Amino acid sequence: MRAIGMLVPREVEELSGAQKRLIEKAIEEHVLPVYRPGTRVVIRRVRRMSVEAARKHRAARDRRPPRRLGRGRRMLPTAAVPYAALISKLTHLKLELSRTNKKALFHKLASLNPGDISKARLEVVPAVEVDVGRLVGDVMDRTERYLRSWNEWITTDEAILGGALRSFEELG
Repeated sequence: MRAIGMLVPREVEELSGAQKRLIEKAIEEHVLPVYRPGTRVVIRRVRRMSVEAARKHRAARDRRPPRRLGRGRRMLPTAAVPYAALISKLTHLKLELSRTNKKALFHKLASLNPGDISKARLEVVPAVEVDVGRLVGDVMDRTERYLRSWNEWITTDEAILGGALRSFEELG
């Protein structure tokens, strides 16, 4: 089941107009949080074992096929769209941000309501304020329209392993 307001990186790329490399780099640097539906975190208790037992355990582990980490698709929050568009435009203006400033900018965007992003003014670095609405207002409008149409036309069902276009009969 797809969470409301969650997008795959390809959708973020298309909606923001940013390059794929910019989004992948933000994921790599842990600026954008990635959610994987259907995963859960397992915390194991550490146990003490002898050196010989540890060697046997390691050898058995190496013979097993690798576990598939992170089942499901990578999902990004909706705030990733204005973030990617804003970073792309700031890069064209020759304003490079540090990883810390990028994270702070994303958290500021994520804390705003989607409707407020179009009117926001944010300080990206000390003494530099950006009119977010002017730079990425159209991107947010396009994103909201896309999410509305996605929820209207697409349904997800685990029984059919993915999404399916709703039939016209269901829409009435």
